[in-house]
Amino acid sequence: MNITGLEVMTNHEKQIQNHVIFFSGGTASFAVAAWVKEKYPNDSIVLYFTDTLWESEDLYRFNNEVSDKLELPLLTHSSGLNPMMLQFEKKMIYNNMIGDCSKILKMKVASDFLKKNIKPQIEHWRTKNI
Repeated sequence: MNITGLEVMTNHEKQIQNHVIFFSGGTASFAVAAWVKEKYPNDSIVLYFTDTLWESEDLYRFNNEVSDKLELPLLTHSSGLNPMMLQFEKKMIYNNMIGDCSKILKMKVASDFLKKNIKPQIEHWRTKNI
C-alpha cells in the first residue's frame, strides 16, 4: 500500500498467469471454469479433458458448448484406448474396486503431458469463438 491507503499492484500481481482447469464435463468443473474466467479474465486459461473414448455423446456436446460459451480453448487428450481395450491389454477385468481405468486413461495421460511434456496418441484442440 502507498501512503494514501490505495493498493499498489506489484509486478508479480500484474503478470499473466496460466490456469489449467481439469475439465470432466460435469457441472462442478463448469462452475470452476466460469469462476476462474471471471476472477482472472486477462490470464491464459485452458480447459483440459482426458478422454477415455467411452463417454456419452452428450458429454462431448456439453464440453464443446462450455468451451464456446466461456470462450476458452478446450484441449482433449487420449491414450487411444477405451476401458474395454485396456482390459484386454492388461488381461484383467476392471470393476469399481480397481481404479486402473482412471489411473491409466486419465491420470497418467495428464501427468505425462503436464509434467514430462509427452503428448498422447490423440490430441485435439477446440478454439471456436476465441
